Amino acid sequence: MRRALLLLPTLVSGPALAATWTVGPTGDVATVDLALAQAADGDTLELQEGTFTGPWTLAGRTLDIVGAGAATVLTAPSDVLVLTDSTVSLTNLTVQGGGGRGLAVAGGSVSLTGL
Repeated sequence: MRRALLLLPTLVSGPALAATWTVGPTGDVATVDLALAQAADGDTLELQEGTFTGPWTLAGRTLDIVGAGAATVLTAPSDVLVLTDSTVSLTNLTVQGGGGRGLAVAGGSVSLTGL
């Protein structure tokens, strides 16, 4: 009987909570690349002020990416952010494409606030 009681918390535990990753020189991770590699679906990336250089491609991901305002810049020499079958929210940042598109979406959805 004792074993059954010890296993009970494991059986009734819910899904893991979404994490928030601070990205930048004084954050949890220094680069967007590292944050994307470590983040799970449903997580939030909070980008500190600064310029982050891509490009980045997200396929089948669900993420919130939040900047610190216009001083948070996502840039790349080509397309900055390519989303394929992803659900992404971009908030309070600047997207600057070098020679391509700033944002390319093929399936899924994107929410833009304060761009």
